[in-house]
Amino acid sequence: MLNINRLAIMDKGSLKYFTYFDKNFIELGITAVESFKKHNPKATGFIYCFELETEKILKEYFKNENVFIINIKSNKDIEKKYLSYLEDRTHLEALISLKPSLIRNLMCEIGNDDLLAYIDADLFFYSNLSFRLRHLDDFEILLSKHIFPFSMRESIKYGKFNAGLIVLRNSKNAMRFIVEWEKLCSEWCKLEFVDGKYADQKYLDELSDLPGVVQLTDPGMNNGMYYFSDYQSIKRMINNEFQVSFVNDYRLICFHFHGLRIYKKYIFTGFNRYKFPKNFFQIFRYIYLPILVELESVARKLELMKYSKLQPSSIGLFSKLKWISRFTIVNRKIIGSKFTKKLINHE
Repeated sequence: MLNINRLAIMDKGSLKYFTYFDKNFIELGITAVESFKKHNPKATGFIYCFELETEKILKEYFKNENVFIINIKSNKDIEKKYLSYLEDRTHLEALISLKPSLIRNLMCEIGNDDLLAYIDADLFFYSNLSFRLRHLDDFEILLSKHIFPFSMRESIKYGKFNAGLIVLRNSKNAMRFIVEWEKLCSEWCKLEFVDGKYADQKYLDELSDLPGVVQLTDPGMNNGMYYFSDYQSIKRMINNEFQVSFVNDYRLICFHFHGLRIYKKYIFTGFNRYKFPKNFFQIFRYIYLPILVELESVARKLELMKYSKLQPSSIGLFSKLKWISRFTIVNRKIIGSKFTKKLINHE
């Protein structure tokens, strides 16, 4: 269990963050945390994990850092929920179902009025999250809307909001929100669209009407590659000034990557999932290269720590594709080159 007394005295009202993942997402999960730490150095981090091996490697990786590693087996209620979900849900669906329970568990242990940011393991941060939060009016629950291009307008049926980033202020309204969300996910949470429901995400549509919720439409927050996929109907532009990126004049805070994986000497970018954008090279340079470089750095550190894992099942999908963009698969040697670092540093 967490040391409640220690948490209670840590910077009351400060920003805290957490993510969770199993061994198949360990490189991405660490990369997400490293990017958050870089731009929010005073924030306290929490990582929930599921295997003893993952717990051991994370504790070694973040040794002497302000990041708590928590195995779900240390909380019998959480573990019981997880095992019960596995009875009628896939492993991934069970993980998704746990999200509001993990959030509630942390909110019970941090201080009143503390900010808690949940971040998916495939998020990457380019700027300080507080920069965006301080420009908002008082909020208790912050949800970020999907910004689908016209060609993907039907995707809104899966949810108006992207559940990969949720920021909560520890308050009564925020706790009510989480308890309601947890109840809904306990009843049903699967990766299929059924009766107006989809995973944990679609429930946010109805919960967004609860008191304290602020709905954010911001191209620089929790957006995905789909945003750039329809350049014919929506004008897209990326500017880069003073090593700070902007998406349509919105400061780039964090980006949500889909399909990004690392396996042996290759990194699979997932670029092939959407239409090839007109401003591809700007997107690749200012959005993709930073995470690819950090991901490569994390992978090398894990290799030095003798960490190894089985090939993720999702990688097998790439071998079945008849055509793959030259930028779908990137050799790790290229990512670690001096030329790549110059591109990122805008030299």
